[in-house]
Amino acid sequence: MLATVQFNVVQNIWTSAPLASASPGRGGAQPAEAVQLTYGAGRYDGQRGVKWSPDGRIVFHSLAGGGDDLWIMNADGTGQRKLTDGRGLNMFPAVTPDGRYIIFSRDYGGDPGQNGLWRITVEGADARQLTRECGRGGLSPDGRWVLCYTSGAGILMKVPAEGGEPVRVPLPETALAAAPVVSPDGRLIAVNYAPKAPGSQWHIAVFPFEGAAAPVKTFDVVGSPVRTLRWTPDSRAVCHIDTRHGVSNIMCLPLDGSAAFPVTDFKSDRIDAFDWSADGRRLLLSRISFTSGVVLISDSK
Repeated sequence: MLATVQFNVVQNIWTSAPLASASPGRGGAQPAEAVQLTYGAGRYDGQRGVKWSPDGRIVFHSLAGGGDDLWIMNADGTGQRKLTDGRGLNMFPAVTPDGRYIIFSRDYGGDPGQNGLWRITVEGADARQLTRECGRGGLSPDGRWVLCYTSGAGILMKVPAEGGEPVRVPLPETALAAAPVVSPDGRLIAVNYAPKAPGSQWHIAVFPFEGAAAPVKTFDVVGSPVRTLRWTPDSRAVCHIDTRHGVSNIMCLPLDGSAAFPVTDFKSDRIDAFDWSADGRRLLLSRISFTSGVVLISDSK
């Protein structure tokens, strides 16, 4: 007889209303029951990014088709359709403000010349490489620029959304920056931020869009360089995933120094990625549930 533990991971996409009482003066509705939009094991929906499009559809990373691809679906989960061709890792989507294009990171592995930032239409056509210099982009609200960073070096770059030479965003030479996201008003950039020193921890920092010699705000919240950051729709707070005792919620950090506030109140599961709708009424979430149990196998001849 053989005894073993079976461990299952299921990751799907949900939506939920934010907590209104936790963000006074910022709008929102009373929390509704979270709604599950995708189903099934082995999909890992949203593991490497989820994003609302301006028309209310959802763009997300998934393994549902057997590869690391980008998909699109309606806000109720219907009409799921694969957008990328199954080659390489296609991840971390951003949608241009006019809703025409999706900017994303692509990693071809064996062909470094194909790595970097790419652009396709929301129909999945006209794939075009914007730059191989950096990945994981965040769009400016006017749609002109994609903010991205170089893996390892932690250098922040600004790339024209229509294509062109990347421009370095001036930040302190003694620090690393990763996973940039631009505030909805276009004034600020939030990044995962760490000093260039062995053993340094990653925190959250905010810089002017043009860059600066020092951050305008630093939050002492330990994380990782690939941690998902999002701004509240009013540009007044930076939000991140806060996981405690195996349960994740979204916590927001106001720029004015007031107390951090949660916008979800889940009692189970973890969150891998999230996004705000433009009107602040809905949260898009990639949630992970874990189950395990003892399995006995006997006389398996």
